[in-house]
Amino acid sequence: MVAQLLNGVVLGSLLIMMSLGLTLIFGLGRVINLAHGAIYSLGALLTFTLTSNGVPFLLALAIVPIIAAVLD
Repeated sequence: MVAQLLNGVVLGSLLIMMSLGLTLIFGLGRVINLAHGAIYSLGALLTFTLTSNGVPFLLALAIVPIIAAVLD
């Protein structure tokens, strides 16, 4: 039981250190995070869906960031 707890803490610490290192490296290198790509894809899908249902493109461009922010 104690060994499992210790292994979990060690593994969690390793994953945290790796993620902090990657965040630091990508942040300093001005590399866009993969989560940003998911939000862009969501925005593109919402824009396509709205314009396919008859909403004018410029109106969809005004509405989609609000919807994406709420869904994210």
